[in-house]
Amino acid sequence: MMEGLNEQAFIRRVRKALAELQTVLENNRRPVLAEGVQHRYDDKFVLAESVLNSFLSSAGEVLLTQLGVSEETLGVLQGWAKDRSVTLRFSAQQKCEFLKETERWVEGPTMVTTTTSSSKIGGMLSSGAKEETSVTKTKVKEWNWRVDHSYSLIAFRGSDPKDCVAVIEPRKGSVELVTGTRDAPYPAARAFPDQDLNVTYLLNKLGAFAIDRSHASCHTPRRNPDVDACLEFVQGAGGWGVRVHTHFVADVLPVQHRGRDEHEQGGGLLENDFVFVPILPLFEQSTKGGVHLSLEDVGLIQKHHREKLQEKLKLCNDIFFVGGEGRMFSEAEAQVAALALHLQALCEAARDGVAYLESMLWKQVVAAIGKEVSVSDMTQYMTFHNRKLYDPRYAPRPFSYDVRRAAGYAPEGTLQIEMASAGGAEPISTCVRSVPARLAPRMRFALSAATSVEVRGEQMLHGFMAHRFASEGLPGVALRARARQFSSFILLVGRIAAADLFEPKHAIIIKDRDEVIIPLLMDPLPTPGEFKEAVSSLSPEQQCFAKAFRSMQLESTLFACCLVQIKPQLELLLRLPEGALTKEIELTQQLTELFVEYQVPSDLLTYAGDADASVEVKVAAVKGHVASLYGMIQKQKDKELEEERERARFAVREQAAACAAPTKYGLFGDDVDDDCLEACAEEFDIDAMATLSEMLDDGLMMKVEEEKKGVREEKVKEVVDKSDRKQKPSDAPSNDKPAETAAEEDLSQDGGEEGAGAALDYTSVPAQLDSTFERFDKHSALRPTTIKVGEVWSRSTQRSLLSSATTSSVHEDEQQKQKARAMDLLDALSRSGDLPLAACTLHVVVAATHCFEKTLMGSLVEQNINPIERMEASSLMVASTVHARPVAELVAAPQRARVEATSAELFSIKNEQ
Repeated sequence: MMEGLNEQAFIRRVRKALAELQTVLENNRRPVLAEGVQHRYDDKFVLAESVLNSFLSSAGEVLLTQLGVSEETLGVLQGWAKDRSVTLRFSAQQKCEFLKETERWVEGPTMVTTTTSSSKIGGMLSSGAKEETSVTKTKVKEWNWRVDHSYSLIAFRGSDPKDCVAVIEPRKGSVELVTGTRDAPYPAARAFPDQDLNVTYLLNKLGAFAIDRSHASCHTPRRNPDVDACLEFVQGAGGWGVRVHTHFVADVLPVQHRGRDEHEQGGGLLENDFVFVPILPLFEQSTKGGVHLSLEDVGLIQKHHREKLQEKLKLCNDIFFVGGEGRMFSEAEAQVAALALHLQALCEAARDGVAYLESMLWKQVVAAIGKEVSVSDMTQYMTFHNRKLYDPRYAPRPFSYDVRRAAGYAPEGTLQIEMASAGGAEPISTCVRSVPARLAPRMRFALSAATSVEVRGEQMLHGFMAHRFASEGLPGVALRARARQFSSFILLVGRIAAADLFEPKHAIIIKDRDEVIIPLLMDPLPTPGEFKEAVSSLSPEQQCFAKAFRSMQLESTLFACCLVQIKPQLELLLRLPEGALTKEIELTQQLTELFVEYQVPSDLLTYAGDADASVEVKVAAVKGHVASLYGMIQKQKDKELEEERERARFAVREQAAACAAPTKYGLFGDDVDDDCLEACAEEFDIDAMATLSEMLDDGLMMKVEEEKKGVREEKVKEVVDKSDRKQKPSDAPSNDKPAETAAEEDLSQDGGEEGAGAALDYTSVPAQLDSTFERFDKHSALRPTTIKVGEVWSRSTQRSLLSSATTSSVHEDEQQKQKARAMDLLDALSRSGDLPLAACTLHVVVAATHCFEKTLMGSLVEQNINPIERMEASSLMVASTVHARPVAELVAAPQRARVEATSAELFSIKNEQ
């Protein structure tokens, strides 16, 4: 759960210590781990102080008292520590000296030789055996060496080792070694690295450790400057103990055993520390209401620790004392090694003790909530929280919008920006400032390098507040657009490049149940504070460059997407009344095809008759134009097909002539039957016939299309014959005036509001937001965030009504093709920029990310941060900038007093837009 804490091993050690404590305290005493006793939050601070005071007392016993520092010397060291650093230095050296070369005889194995002899005595044959014993001796040379080892432990002031006092007087021991080669067993001289430990903190804090809870950086009983300083000493002392202990058991003791040909003795004593460790995070429920152990109890526990430590040192003395002077590893060295080993155990207990406090706090938070809160849980909660926080007029709303031309019309699709969550993708919540068409600033975008078109319609400014915890990264965000059956619209995605310029990077036509998912990549920029600090030491020229570049980065945070509805714009283009194409599904599809596939000029399709004619007459006229164009296109196709037929026939004749086929099939005439050509090609395997067959098949399909076209033309004539009917569609709004004329009148009426629309400059919003963050984000956690389009999209299409939807990936090449198709259609719909795009909705999104240093649970437990309050303040900063309203106006009345108490500085924000 918490880094660095092996909870199972920790609990085993504590249980073992608790069993031993039963012999120290009264029989009716039952101290337990802190989590087993009901307590207050402040009790955790007291427990942290108790744990670390116990460590400092025990470490002082080991490093100072038991190593031989007298009370007088201790006073000198503490005097030094008041204004200078005090360092313990362990120094060791080793020398290897050749003594002499000797020779000696070495007896080999004993060999027994048996000799058998026979003789004849008195006619009798007798035999006997005689054994002879021999010993092989070998003369060997030996080289004798003496290895000397010396070490000392001093404490010095400042950086001058000469200004010191001896803690352990220099000691020296030696051992003689014998080798069978001339090579020295060890280097002639070796100085081991000095092992330094800064004990200034220990000398100043002995019995006086306390946590300053009023310090600005004091977050929890574990996370505060005082505990961090103590743990820094713990880390250093533990490492020092490891190195000193390793030196004796790995560099000195093996040499001693080698020289005296001894078996290793006392190895377990120096490898395992079984001394009682008095650093225990314990509580005990008292009848007086307290939970902490008394000072008397702590004193008894420390006394027990000293007694057990003395027992260990005495055991070292009994095992390693042999008598005599000059041993390399004697009882003195064994005691130093044992003390260094015990120091490691004390440091480990101190680290685990304070880590346990944090682990306990973590588990208590989880128990209170019922689960470990995830980022998706936090997102869900903030949606719930914002409904209560904001006045309903300014409350964040899901970014999910119907694509519809006006009230009273059914939606033709949906557009939403969604974020991945545990329960699936959900629309993001944004604070929205809606700008009606008559007040919206004029926007244009380029259709080509030479042509641009004006965008008119409702505009929406969205402020999106994302949050990121530690290295978890931002959740996946995507733009999803979906069209209904027999509906279509154009989606453009890009950014706001200037006050009156929309710069589309991508475009696509979405129709007939198409669904497109475009991944969005969010990239947080440095916070205003980080940027200011980074440029503070640069030259004026470098600062100017950096500020100009950041200005560009801020403006690139204005992500934008524009929806262009096709039917309303077609009505405007073709001079049809509003709503005339609502039920003309096939006609709309044909018009789109003519503009996109054949790039037909719109003038060939525009109604040019009596302006007072009925809707049916005008629509019928357009249908007649469409039918006429399709007829012309069909004739052109027939002509091209016949040309292909002739080329195929000619190729068949040429190849047939080479195989004597013309006479049999009569291929010399001008009027040759296609069946005859096919039979000839089949018999003689003529490749060119395949081309002719394809032409014949295409001709059949075109004939079918001609029949369908004839039916359509007849229907058009029927409608024209009923031109006297003036009835309008009953289920959709309509207007007797041509859509283009009505639009021109509306635009002329909007002229008086141009000043209001011009006042809203989207490109100024990022700079205002950045300024607000710099002034009021006291934690420097808010980062302006760019939104870019991902490389690979996902597209779901349905080829026909009876087929299933298929999903495919849309890569860069296909994206460019789709953009070209969409731009061709927009060029036609706007008469190459001459006619404004009136039925549009422009969404502008400015994003920021609140970045936390820790994970969500880490921020709550380790930093004692309430993420709700932090994100609430961030959300209000963004909302105030987007809505151009003071925070007091944004917050709901019941929440105003609470917010002012936690974030009073936000009520001084003044935004003008």
